[in-house]
Amino acid sequence: SDAQGAKFFQPILIHEPGGNVLAFRWSPDGNRLAYVANVVNAFSGDLYVVGANGQGTVRITPGFPAFRNVTDFAWSPDGAWIAYR
Repeated sequence: SDAQGAKFFQPILIHEPGGNVLAFRWSPDGNRLAYVANVVNAFSGDLYVVGANGQGTVRITPGFPAFRNVTDFAWSPDGAWIAYR
């Protein structure tokens, strides 16, 4: 923090350089971040979840190209599930 008590946060890399994060939403409890991103030279987006500390990234969408174009997603109220299309 600075002399006035303002807190500063360090940025955390959540996706590989060169890819694009297209959308993101925090889990209801604020402990995880779901995001849609693509990799270099990819035109479709996959859904990922990562811890608030930037660790433990998991790809949620299957590896088949037909399923890799996530356009919208939402956390369930209890944060146990993510619906996507």
